[in-house]
Amino acid sequence: MYIDVAVNTDDERIVELARRYWELTDEGKFMYSVAELASDFGIKSHQVTKVVKENSSAFRTDITCSGCGECYLLTKRTDANQPFYRLVPRHEDWTCQDCLEEEAQVQRDFERNNAEKSKSNSLAQKVICWEADVQHQVFFLAFLKYSGDESLSRILPLGNNRVDLLAPTTEMTFEVVRQLLHNDIISVDPNSPEGAYFFNDDGEFRLYLDRCAWKITTFINQDNAELGEQGIDGPALYTVLDKHLSSDQFLKENIDDIQEVAWEVVQKEAIAFLEHVLTERGLPQRFGEMTHHVLRKALEKYSLAQVYRMIWQAARNASDYLVRNNVPKQQAANTIPRSIDGYMERAKANGWEVSPFRRNFNLPQSTLARVVFNQILGTDDGGFHTPIYRLFDKEELEVFSQDDRV
Repeated sequence: MYIDVAVNTDDERIVELARRYWELTDEGKFMYSVAELASDFGIKSHQVTKVVKENSSAFRTDITCSGCGECYLLTKRTDANQPFYRLVPRHEDWTCQDCLEEEAQVQRDFERNNAEKSKSNSLAQKVICWEADVQHQVFFLAFLKYSGDESLSRILPLGNNRVDLLAPTTEMTFEVVRQLLHNDIISVDPNSPEGAYFFNDDGEFRLYLDRCAWKITTFINQDNAELGEQGIDGPALYTVLDKHLSSDQFLKENIDDIQEVAWEVVQKEAIAFLEHVLTERGLPQRFGEMTHHVLRKALEKYSLAQVYRMIWQAARNASDYLVRNNVPKQQAANTIPRSIDGYMERAKANGWEVSPFRRNFNLPQSTLARVVFNQILGTDDGGFHTPIYRLFDKEELEVFSQDDRV
């Protein structure tokens, strides 16, 4: 192997010291020891390496970068006579740090370009906010309230808000974002934190929904839509949408769609509490159609606060069953839907008044729930305290419409 030494000094003594410091025999051993060099040049042994490194660089010519052809930079003397496979496991594919950084920058530019294209494609759809589905209008307002920045020019990453919940469960939170993204109401912000979007090994453009920031790509009217990105007016959208969803007219004209969103939110809140109590008791969180069916059945008659009590009681029974019978944890967890169903049957037969629970401190009302139950329906966390069927009773809605609503 051959060591190429580059010096950055005109001092002939240091040039000679550097040459000898890196010189190898035909067998690949160092020609001079550090002690010998120190003696020959009249300096202390510990200063030899320091002087050489400060005034020169050494490269192994048998290891070259696959990108630019640059030789391998030696950072310590012992690397000079090491077999190349110990320094570079995949010798043929070795890439120097400068080329790696350049490739990374090219990749970031490519990914950013695709994020820009995604934004442009969404803007080209010219979606008018009021023409979107009721569900998407509700989702969009909740997302703005949850994560809009102070100027309402963009929506910050989900992970930035560590105080509130956008939706009751992580699954539903991501679904809200997906729905808005797929319907061109928002798009990926090219200025998202690094690593928020990327290309996978199959060449697919992928996102981390919790890391991405978002651009608003819906318009307040057709005139704004014709202006393209310059026509986006986040503050106006927020103000008008906030007022629109608070109106009696919006509630009356879209009662069925609002009820559908309300049902989805309440069911996810029940699932969130079930997951919480299962975690507390060390039970698995795998449940299927039976659990969803039983929870829906319970929510058709009882408030979420009352269903919380049923869930808590069923989880306690499952935990007791696990201890008493020493069964697998999943088997114990599988008793929960039957336990809730049995409790409801007994409560109905005996005319029991099911005592409600309070909201769990770790599961606050989500922003989406506030938009639906507090803002649109005009109740104080009605989705928690009141059964859904009562919230959408005609007489109840007439009472809501008589409130001082904007």
